Amino acid sequence: MREHVARIEATTPSSNCELLPVDACRAVLEAADRAMALPQPEEAAQLARTMIGVYPKADVTDPDVYATAVAGTLAEFPAHVARKVASPVHGLPSRQKFLPRIAEIREACEAEVARQKTIASRARWMIKERERREKEAAERASWEGRRIDPARVDAILAGIFKPDTKTATLPIEGA
Repeated sequence: MREHVARIEATTPSSNCELLPVDACRAVLEAADRAMALPQPEEAAQLARTMIGVYPKADVTDPDVYATAVAGTLAEFPAHVARKVASPVHGLPSRQKFLPRIAEIREACEAEVARQKTIASRARWMIKERERREKEAAERASWEGRRIDPARVDAILAGIFKPDTKTATLPIEGA
């Protein structure tokens, strides 16, 4: 799944980009739908403790209020987003040297939500693009082997263009 997500995220949608199989795109979309559940309050509190605990002792006016605010902020976002932002390996603690402000935690969560939406949007685009390409290939295949008879083209053009004029006269049906 991670490989599919990484490939989707790295793809710039265009008419000639490499597409993932439809089933892989659907699996990514289904996983994204399942991951929208908010964390339980206990999990949000644990994530807050983990994130705050990796920083050296910081001067905060009221540590309990700060920890509650961090947990409350993380609880407003899907659990997988809260886990990623609070992760000491991949989240804010891996990028920020100082204890983050609540606004910075919210911004990191919102950025991760936006990233997830982009991935889902690209997966939906890939499904539609694959369908479009398959339809186009089928149309192209239906024309293969057909030849236009040059004599027939000449006859059609002779009926449209009068030899004595340089303008075309189109036949009007029913006239």
